[in-house]
Amino acid sequence: MRIPTFILSGFLGSGKTTLLLQMLEETKKRGLQPGVIMNELGRQDVDGQLISEQSEVQIERLLDGCVCCDKKAELDGALRLLLQRQPDFIFIELTGVANPEEIADILAESFRNEVENKRIITVLDAEHTLDYNSIFAADRQLVRTLRRQIEVADLILVNKKDLASSQALAKIEKVVRKQNEHAEILYTVHSEINVASLLEGITPHKNLTNPAEEFTNTPIPEPSYSHIKTITLPIPESISFNKPELEQFLRHWCPQLVRMKGYIRIDEKVELFQFAGGRMNWTTSVYPGTPYLVVIGMQLDKNQMLAEWTAFCESMNVTMKSS
Repeated sequence: MRIPTFILSGFLGSGKTTLLLQMLEETKKRGLQPGVIMNELGRQDVDGQLISEQSEVQIERLLDGCVCCDKKAELDGALRLLLQRQPDFIFIELTGVANPEEIADILAESFRNEVENKRIITVLDAEHTLDYNSIFAADRQLVRTLRRQIEVADLILVNKKDLASSQALAKIEKVVRKQNEHAEILYTVHSEINVASLLEGITPHKNLTNPAEEFTNTPIPEPSYSHIKTITLPIPESISFNKPELEQFLRHWCPQLVRMKGYIRIDEKVELFQFAGGRMNWTTSVYPGTPYLVVIGMQLDKNQMLAEWTAFCESMNVTMKSS
């Protein structure tokens, strides 16, 4: 029996992981055991940690690059590891700059007897989708990839509809229909949809042992696109930030950034920090490891950003010692 597989696509910060969390919650209600492949641009696994905090699933992490830019060996290996565990179905959450068509081709070419590609789901950020062509005009490959995410989708979520005008939503629908005449379009807030309908017909087929086992992280090469860069900023264990001061510092980088995420100690408690679409959000977390922050943006100067970050952290440390 072939294992159903869902590919989750969409640009950075659109709401893919939020959708995945909802789907995992529904699988738990149904007694299903999913396998998850998560691909992150950065060296640190923010979204994978978030998934682990809220659900017990088999996760294979592909870090430090975009899987569709590799020789396909990493995805091949991750899938074979999950298939050995025989999950009821598999979610593949791609980076925001991946072409889902390439992943679907891998499934069709190398795993046609093992998996069945049920749907390619693309999540769009309603607040910013119309601006991407101009924002990323210098990176034609990225613009083509974002267009392809729409063209090959079976289901398109126009997410964050509450942050866009009715006129903008109408324009987005025109753009989508120009590129994809057949996909179902849903307008959502926090990626909320009727998840049960997506999983209809999938039933448990095996009782698994050690369902929460995680496989070894697999680093992959630098992606082929040239303008989107990722930097991981270390955070000294001794520092507990003041939230307003930290946000004020990070905002001077915002024009260059499309995404920030990480685990940061605020007033002696670790919180999950996320930046997308110009908005900063904080969520309580039980993350037990060393804090860090991942920044993703256009043509970032790594040395300059690290120098500025180090100086800021040192100033925070001095403030703590003197207070």
